[in-house]
Formats: sequence, structure tokens, C-alpha cells
Amino acid sequence: MKRLLVITLLSTPLTAAAMGVHLSPEIKAGNLFGAGLQIGATDVGKLAALYLSYNQMSYDDTVYDHSSKSYRIGMQKMYGHDSRMGFQVEIGGAQYVGTRDLWNGPQHRKSNGLSLGGAYVYQASNSIALRGGVDFNTYGMGNAYFAYGVQPSFSLGVIFNL
Repeated sequence: MKRLLVITLLSTPLTAAAMGVHLSPEIKAGNLFGAGLQIGATDVGKLAALYLSYNQMSYDDTVYDHSSKSYRIGMQKMYGHDSRMGFQVEIGGAQYVGTRDLWNGPQHRKSNGLSLGGAYVYQASNSIALRGGVDFNTYGMGNAYFAYGVQPSFSLGVIFNL
């Protein structure tokens, strides 16, 4: 998956610096808590942005210890008469590592899966936008310590168009 991200980044046009830089930190909450970052280019073709996204989340209590990472490629499309509203879609891969420690000793699970995300974008100014969205990492039933092997999360972020 990391190779795919590097290849995608390298295949971005060399004129991306002339187009602009898309940079967006975010916080995430759901079954796990964490943070993420989007980085890419603005004004790519008919898209407002084309970017790579990395997220890392974890949760630890007396029984469960979870951590997940996701690597995605995404795009942002703005709409409306003044392009103040938009939508982001992302697709990629996720990695999960979890431990459950009950009365019979610790049990471990590791899994790779599909990561999907979507967000609503509000362009507050030419260089700053706000976004809120939802992500789903799917690992398959029985491959993670989540119901049905699905890890949903909500995200809030700020987009800086540099």
C-alpha cells in the first residue's frame, strides 16, 4: 500500500506547485480516537484537490487494545454558484492490530482491509475550508474486535490551500 501512495505522489504533475498545495490536519473519533493528515495538490483538472490521506487511531482499556492505520487517495469537488460547498471521497487500505485480554489470556488479531471515507466541505475563504465527514475501515467479520469487522469514525478537519 505504501508503494501505491509513493507512486501516486510521484505521478502527480510536476506543475503541482504552480497549482497550489492542499494541506488538511484532522481529528477522528469513533470506536478509536486519533488524528490524520491530507496532503496533495489543488486545482487538478476539474477537481478542487487531489490528495493522499494518512490516519492513525488507537484505543486502550482494561480488556481491549486497538490500533489502526489507513492510507487513502482522495479527491475534492466543489459545487454551487460560488464553489463554497464541496464533497470529498477517499478510498484506500487499512491495517488493524488488536488484543483482547480476558480470563483465558491475551488473544491477538491483525488484519488488512478496505478504507473508505467521505466528507462535506465548506470553503470559508480562498485559503481556508472546514470539513466534517465519516470513515469506514472494513476488515471482514472475525478479523478485528469490532462488530462485523467494521470500524466507523467521524472526522473534523481544517483545509489550508497554500
